[in-house]
Amino acid sequence: MSSDPLRTAVWRKLVLQPLVWAAALLGTAIPWYLSGHGLDFVPYLLVLVGGALCGMTFVNATLSMKRTGLGAVIHFVVAVVVGGAMWWLVFRGNTILDDSPGALKSAVLLVQMAGIPAVGWMWLGIISRLSSLASKPSTKDPERVAPVWEEQPTGTLVHFAAITMPLRTLIVIMVATIAAAGSLTALALIAAEYYLGIVSVRFTLIVAGALVALPAYLFIKARFSRRTVPCTAAFTQTQLLVTTGTEQHVFRYSQIEKLLWRCTSDYARIEVHTQDSTLTLITGIAKAPRTVLGQLPELSRSTVRSLNEGGLAKKRTKRPGLTEFCRVPSTIPGSKDLLRP
Repeated sequence: MSSDPLRTAVWRKLVLQPLVWAAALLGTAIPWYLSGHGLDFVPYLLVLVGGALCGMTFVNATLSMKRTGLGAVIHFVVAVVVGGAMWWLVFRGNTILDDSPGALKSAVLLVQMAGIPAVGWMWLGIISRLSSLASKPSTKDPERVAPVWEEQPTGTLVHFAAITMPLRTLIVIMVATIAAAGSLTALALIAAEYYLGIVSVRFTLIVAGALVALPAYLFIKARFSRRTVPCTAAFTQTQLLVTTGTEQHVFRYSQIEKLLWRCTSDYARIEVHTQDSTLTLITGIAKAPRTVLGQLPELSRSTVRSLNEGGLAKKRTKRPGLTEFCRVPSTIPGSKDLLRP
């Protein structure tokens, strides 16, 4: 018996949400904290990864805001406020909570341990924003611009740099890197307690932030830069032609089941889904030339019309810069038979 396509689509969206994984990890660690064993290796690692995923979700949300200036302000204000709250909990709050019930202390400890990587990820995001500003060309250098469409005899074409990688793989790499960083932090704390006799939330903050989180962030950035390849996407009246390096992919509109086109943010990408294959090109995190932004241009009206004529209907989405096309059920071969009772 075939599964419900709607239920499958909802399940896939939930699995790809870092915040869902964060909630699952933090929820799993709660019994350890309530029993007074929150600093054991397993719950410590669960909370560390869960907190980092919370920080990642917040940073990605601000980067995805349509008003980029407002997103930067919200990012900075929340990072300062949450960072100040964490500073108070680490250096001042413990003395005030000495006479509090055990459950409250456990909850505060969980918030402390999850907040450390979350705040660290927020400030890494601010560092990334500042580095982007610092790397902007001066008035003497060419201005950075987004890729633009080039008119061709058969349609339109755009050049861009991208990474050939499914979105779920990108999330897995990030989660695995965070987990590895959390394990290194835990091992460093265990070694510090055993050999030096020093371990505290303050020491955890230093180890997790300066010695682990920043190198992990630089590792992810360097890994994605090495996998960047030059790409093109050409839309004609009947098909989409995509080149990735030396490879060429041809998709007739009648073969495409779903086409996702996201113009901006770190998740700017192309996704082409057919019955036999899926191609994902992520340009938001790719290493683009100095004069080109890691973005994609909006689809032209003629391209949208050609996609509609090929049986693909545009879906409504709430995310800015995201355009999604799905095949109309009546144009799927054999769909009438599938609808029969």
